[in-house]
Amino acid sequence: MLGNHEGRLITNPIASQLDCVRSDFGNGVLYQLPPQNGEGWILEIHPAPGFCATYAYFTLKKPVVWTFSLGQPAFGWLPWNEAI
Repeated sequence: MLGNHEGRLITNPIASQLDCVRSDFGNGVLYQLPPQNGEGWILEIHPAPGFCATYAYFTLKKPVVWTFSLGQPAFGWLPWNEAI
């Protein structure tokens, strides 16, 4: 199970790199992209201790590559839809 702040170890660096504006959102955190970097948001929710769900919708003005490395098993699903 993830610790209470382990999801933020993934989301915070991405949000920081994109200069997102952070705000509290219920039992989670909402990061909104500034117009100069694109449009959209990243939402991280902690519905129960040890569980983290992250939802995102954004388009970027520049290509970005991220590599995730977790110290324990985790489930990840990244649907991708690239507009042509």
